[in-house]
Amino acid sequence: MWLLPRLRLAFARRPWSYWFLVAVAAAVTWWRIAALHDDAQHRRDAWGTAVTVWVVRDDTADGAPLRAERRSLPTAAVPSEALRDLADDAVAARDLVAGEVVVPADVVGDRTTPEGWVVVSVEARAPQLVAGDAVTVFEGGRVLCDGTASGGGVDGAVELAVPAPCAATLSAAAPAGDIVVGRRA
Repeated sequence: MWLLPRLRLAFARRPWSYWFLVAVAAAVTWWRIAALHDDAQHRRDAWGTAVTVWVVRDDTADGAPLRAERRSLPTAAVPSEALRDLADDAVAARDLVAGEVVVPADVVGDRTTPEGWVVVSVEARAPQLVAGDAVTVFEGGRVLCDGTASGGGVDGAVELAVPAPCAATLSAAAPAGDIVVGRRA
């Protein structure tokens, strides 16, 4: 404890030394904060440019109105199929968690079916599908076409969104009952 009385005496004899010590401490603190800020800025710049996409605001159940907000996220953190536009009356196609980036498979409705495609319902052997799953349709051991699951059908039927030419082929192959639907990974 003999150091504290000596410091007090030194500061009493030379008051400028106290203020010098305070200035040095403030300068070191400022320098450290500036270095941390620059480091954070460099890390943010390393992610690339920001993209504005729709992100789920609250946990949303399957079939509930989708509550989402627009956020700017780094390009590296955004899936390529992220939605840039979203209708006000959008409905969730599956359970969504807050903070999840909205993609076409997350939204129910016509927006999940590409323009010029047709949604058909077929009796088929198929894995459990979620709207938006990429699928390949087979008949008799050959590939008919690629498409997207549009939803569950009734009594074992599956709803598929496929290109219009494939819909005609699919409707011709459907009566044979030899259709198999595979989910692509």
